[in-house]
Amino acid sequence: MKQYFHNLLLIVFNRNIKNPSNIYSILNFYFNNFQAEENYAHGTP
Repeated sequence: MKQYFHNLLLIVFNRNIKNPSNIYSILNFYFNNFQAEENYAHGTP
């Protein structure tokens, strides 16, 4: 699942490279999902 989010990040990032305002929200989305998955994997709420 991490690979899915990573690929999604790369695709969207490459499409919006000339629009920096989108990059922060994309990175925020990616890291929020990454952290949620890490918490789920380790059984923490």
